[in-house]
Amino acid sequence: MLHTFTRLRGFILLVVCLALVTGAQEKPTEKDLFLHSSALGDFRKAKKVRETGQASLKVWDHLQEYLRKFHGGAPELRSGLDQLAVTYDESWVLEQDDYLKLGKKRGASRTPDLIKLYWNEDRVQALTVERAFKIDPLTFQTFSGPEYRLMAIFPREHLLKELALQAEKDKTFQALLPFEHLREAKKALAEGNPDAPDLRQRTYGRLEDARRHLEAITRKNEEYGEAKELLREVNRREKDLKNQHEAMARAAEGEAVKRRQDLAAQLDREFLTKGFDVKIELRGAAKDEIILECVLFSRPMVFFFLDKSDLVKQFKDAGFREATFTNKAIKYSWEIDLEGL
Repeated sequence: MLHTFTRLRGFILLVVCLALVTGAQEKPTEKDLFLHSSALGDFRKAKKVRETGQASLKVWDHLQEYLRKFHGGAPELRSGLDQLAVTYDESWVLEQDDYLKLGKKRGASRTPDLIKLYWNEDRVQALTVERAFKIDPLTFQTFSGPEYRLMAIFPREHLLKELALQAEKDKTFQALLPFEHLREAKKALAEGNPDAPDLRQRTYGRLEDARRHLEAITRKNEEYGEAKELLREVNRREKDLKNQHEAMARAAEGEAVKRRQDLAAQLDREFLTKGFDVKIELRGAAKDEIILECVLFSRPMVFFFLDKSDLVKQFKDAGFREATFTNKAIKYSWEIDLEGL
C-alpha cells in the first residue's frame, strides 16, 4: 500500500510539473500583451465591457481643419485611418489626459481623452481616441456639457506593430547583465552637469533611464551596493531639478502676469482707436481670465474677433486660460475656454 501511495504521489508531482512547464511555454495572448505593456496606454486600469456589436468608426468631419489650425497638422496622426468598420464582442475603455500629445488641458475639471480598444474573439480590432470639448473650437459654440469628437482610429496592424517594437525593447533591456545595467546608468548620469556654479548651465542627465537600470539590479547582485549609491545620486538630482523647475515656474508666472496686464492695456488702446468703448478686466490669482465688456458686442462680431483676427493667438500667447465677451445691454455673454482650443 505504501509503495502504491509513493508511486501515486510521484505521478501527481510529474503531472503538476508538466503542467507548470507547459504553462510557462504558452505564448502570451494579445490581451496579455496589452495588459503588460504601456506602449499604448495602461490598460490594467481600463473598464472591460462584454458586448457584441458592429461600429462604423469615422473621425470628426472637421478634424483636419482643427489640426491644421491649432496643432500644425499633427503629423504623428498619419498612421491612423479616417474610417473603419469593426465587429466586436468586447471593448476596453480607458480615460487618459492628452493621449495624442496635442496639448495638455490643465485643471482638474478638464475631461480626459477617451481611449477604446475593440476586441473580437480575443483579437484586437482597433483603438480609437476621442477628445471632449466644452465649446466647438471652430465656431465657438458653447455646449451644454462636454461633447466628444473622434480624433484618431488605429487599426489592428498598427497596434501589433507598436506592441512588437515595445516587446523588442523590453527583451533587450531584460537581457542585460547587472554590470551592464550599472554601466548604462553611469552613462545616463554622466550626460549631466548638475553642480555647475551657474544654475542656467546645470543639466541632470537621463535620470529616468538611470533609475530604470539601477532598479533592475537586485540585492543578490554584487553591483547592488554601488547601484544603491547611484540611486541616492539620482534622488538628489531629481530633488534639485524639481526645486529649479519650481523656482523657474514662479519667475515665469510673474513675467506672465505682467505680460497679460500689458496686453490688456494694449487692447484697451487699440479698441479705443477703432471706436469701441470696451471695458477690460482681469480676474483670477494669476490674472489669467480676461473679461471684455461692450454694448456693441454681438455673436457675429465675437465670431469675427475670434476666427478672423489674431485675438485668440494673442490671448493664448499671453497665457490667458479663459476669455469672456459680454454685452450687459442684452444680458448675454460668450465664454471662450482657451485651453480647449
